[in-house]
Amino acid sequence: MFVRVKEGRVIIELSLSLPKRSWKIRTKFRRGRRGRWVEALGYYVFTPRVGDVIMEGDAFEWMITNEEIRDILLALKHVSPDEYEVIKEDVEDVRPSDYINWQEVKGPLRVELDETGIIVEACLRGKQRKPEEPTPHFFLVFPLDRPSRAHFIMDMWGNVVREPVGHKITAGDRLVWEILDNRWIKEVTVLIARLSKAHNSRMKKKVLKVIESL
Repeated sequence: MFVRVKEGRVIIELSLSLPKRSWKIRTKFRRGRRGRWVEALGYYVFTPRVGDVIMEGDAFEWMITNEEIRDILLALKHVSPDEYEVIKEDVEDVRPSDYINWQEVKGPLRVELDETGIIVEACLRGKQRKPEEPTPHFFLVFPLDRPSRAHFIMDMWGNVVREPVGHKITAGDRLVWEILDNRWIKEVTVLIARLSKAHNSRMKKKVLKVIESL
């Protein structure tokens, strides 16, 4: 992940040709032998690579890490210290009664960011090494088959891919997310802090505490 600031806005770039394990493509169509079927949600997930063709319905699944949200908050603190302080206070104000009661939740919790098609999603999934043990997961999900005013695919030369369906991923392709409203960062940060006691503790210790020490 690469974070930069342009004209007072935080911009995030996620590589499609050099992805991380936590960056997946959700799809209705299996790609050869690749792809793991997610039964509860009804789609395949696989790690993107050069040569993959974007198909209708494809989406980019980003399981954001504490380090990544820390870097985003650091950029926000540079752009708008006051808005950063509001988010920090909101996280610190999260109490055990604010944690999501997963026993009462039916399916994933999804919130769309201002009709952009970008989804903030929280759900229970099995652990990678112990799939029988469900644990809270958090994702940001971006439609790959259609750009919005806040996200798009850009190639290595800086050209925006206007018609993503049928586009073959090439070296240097990345997904660009322009955060048009800093409330989106608040939506992400506070929801992560509400996933569980463990998530809340890590958010305070590995994100906010580290930022304050810089």
